[in-house]
Amino acid sequence: FDRIISFNYKLFKDDLIEIINTGVSKHTYSYNFKNKTIQKSLLLKESVEFIVLEGIFSNNLISDLQKKDIVQIEMRTKKNLCMARVINRDMRERGKTEKLAKSDFLKAWKIYNQRKKKHYPRNNITKIINTKETEIIQRIKDMLNFES
Repeated sequence: FDRIISFNYKLFKDDLIEIINTGVSKHTYSYNFKNKTIQKSLLLKESVEFIVLEGIFSNNLISDLQKKDIVQIEMRTKKNLCMARVINRDMRERGKTEKLAKSDFLKAWKIYNQRKKKHYPRNNITKIINTKETEIIQRIKDMLNFES
């Protein structure tokens, strides 16, 4: 989630560390943007090998995972293309007005770029910067030695 109001960092970090340590995920959360509530649901996943973190808070989380092997993928995109996609999603799925969606996007874009500068890759992070979505899956498979 791209707004701090919809993200409980401590809860997410605690759950993430438990999944990493046990290889088991027991539940999931969903945030209702219209009601501003978090819903917890049971969802058992065993033998978790890979975890994908997506969103502007992922840099904060990987900074806390000092001893884990991490592949950080950054999709570079033009600000106006990203903003158009986010505004459309926020209007459709979150009930926001176009003006509010644009304002929220611009705040999140600024926060993301400020935080990105603070979180430098460590030795255990392999960083991939990509500009085309079609290449990313193959690059991940190659890096992790998966067959196509």
